[in-house]
Amino acid sequence: MYNKTMPAVSFAFLLGLGGCGFVDGYEEAVYDEKPVYCYQSLGGVQCSAEPVNADKRRLVNYYGPHPSRYEVPKTIKAPELKAPPPVPFWVRDAEPVPKPAVKTADKTAAGNAEPGEDKSQ
Repeated sequence: MYNKTMPAVSFAFLLGLGGCGFVDGYEEAVYDEKPVYCYQSLGGVQCSAEPVNADKRRLVNYYGPHPSRYEVPKTIKAPELKAPPPVPFWVRDAEPVPKPAVKTADKTAAGNAEPGEDKSQ
């Protein structure tokens, strides 16, 4: 009862069983630990209880199930940015008119003397 497809079926069955195992020997050793996932950051290492999919390239170490065993969250599509409609008029504040800070009286440099008068007499 040997069939030519028997080796292929056996190989597929064994390959399917291999998918149920651990990712590597390290995961097998730490699988039952409390899940901790640590990632490298600018200031040091930050750890969390669940894997952060956005930081998967910065993974330093983990305890518990391998991060690939968690579901990858769906990415949120960024909204398309649109410019506001053009305005058919120009809005502008009026130009400020310079004014002196202190009011000056019409006096001469010689005090309260009128122009043309001599104060020295």
